[in-house]
Amino acid sequence: MKKTSLLIITITIVLTLCGCGRVTEYVSQVHELVSSGEEEKRAADPVDFSEEETASMLNFMLFNRYTSDGTRIYGTVHSNSSEYPSLYSMSQKMKKMDLLDSGADAQFLVLEGDWLYYLRTDIDTNASTICRVKKDASSKPETLYSQDCFYLQLFNSRLYFTDAAGRLLSMNTDGSDIKTEYSEYQVCYPYLSGSWLFFQNGSDNENLWAYSFAAKESGKIADGPVYTYLISGNSVSFGLGEYEYEPGDSIAYQYVGEDFVAIFRYDEQGYDIEDSIQYPGETESVIIPRTD
Repeated sequence: MKKTSLLIITITIVLTLCGCGRVTEYVSQVHELVSSGEEEKRAADPVDFSEEETASMLNFMLFNRYTSDGTRIYGTVHSNSSEYPSLYSMSQKMKKMDLLDSGADAQFLVLEGDWLYYLRTDIDTNASTICRVKKDASSKPETLYSQDCFYLQLFNSRLYFTDAAGRLLSMNTDGSDIKTEYSEYQVCYPYLSGSWLFFQNGSDNENLWAYSFAAKESGKIADGPVYTYLISGNSVSFGLGEYEYEPGDSIAYQYVGEDFVAIFRYDEQGYDIEDSIQYPGETESVIIPRTD
């Protein structure tokens, strides 16, 4: 079983150990810069996250380990006989499970059309590559980007991710046309919305920064180090420290649309104990069974 990342923090931790900053303060600065520039650069979006986008951002901050198309659930299933998990497509009540990628510790899952995109992490080297597979299991997994990378997000019909140097790159969904989108600072936990890039600045003590693609300007929102930041409306909350594991703790809750909540449980060493699915209106969780 793979050890979980040290940066996964519960929603409770985010809300109780939070610092708060007003995203609008930086937005107004960028608007001022834009208004004095060219006419076509006056399109910087105000920051006003809906509940739906905040939930989507939370999923991303918790590595998008599961996702759903409303009919089936896609995500990692652990094994009783091996430390290597695998990627599966599962019916809503786990009565039918189809293998998509054997031995794949899959994170940052993205559904687009008939394809499921994901980061495939080697648990021995901790290096990740970008892969895709047909969500109906009719194709073999295909590697789109073979170098170490992280933080996969679909944005404006392109796949965005960071490379080993912390640059933000993008490419088409077939792996072609790879571009460098941002490289001024080392990017960690990037989140793209409208004309904005929000990120932990690895070159600046992991402080929280934003970059306006419209104004082509970067600025600091809050001092850190910032952990698992979350934007709601035009405010941002974030954890200010790493979470200390306790036996049996529920470390992370992940909301995926309106279909279900995925619950992950870890021991005090940070090893996965049990994953389960909670459906709206139901009191009993459905345990994701382990493979033999």
